[in-house]
Amino acid sequence: AAGRLWPEYQLRDETPVDPFDGVTEVLNALAYLPHGIVSQNARDIITATLHPMGLASRFQHVIGYQEVAPGRQKPAPDGLLDCLRTLTDMAPGAAFYVGDHPTDAQCAARATSELRASGYGIQVRSIAVLYGGESTDGWPVPPDSIARSPAEIVDIVKRESSCRPGKTGGRARDQELAG
Repeated sequence: AAGRLWPEYQLRDETPVDPFDGVTEVLNALAYLPHGIVSQNARDIITATLHPMGLASRFQHVIGYQEVAPGRQKPAPDGLLDCLRTLTDMAPGAAFYVGDHPTDAQCAARATSELRASGYGIQVRSIAVLYGGESTDGWPVPPDSIARSPAEIVDIVKRESSCRPGKTGGRARDQELAG
């Protein structure tokens, strides 16, 4: 019940928010890939936060907690799978799920497992963003990669992705998702 009240009060807050240093540069460098957001926050809050920063149009699909059935929030993969359906039509490729919480790595692993079991050729690779020197010690599922700066996200995606800027052909696509 408290969760349903939260967006109303957040939307009333007009405190300006700036993106983390380097996020805009990451989105620019990876603009050739579709981007989505899967969050336990409300979609209205996410878009209201992104709009003044000029970043709302960078994300083709945003999933908030209201779009996911109760009890199926992260680490369950439902929101992530929905986002992949919208962004990729389930075409083979790699998806990079960027997050800062153990549930993000768990969600990516569970999505990959469900996709594999269903015969889809999509692998979700988790990238833990740990800009403040945090550790993944104690995470129930280790992330596939760790980025200690936004620029490292770009390096990881370019190193592990078959898609390149301007590359065309085939239905295989990679995508970047934020948790």
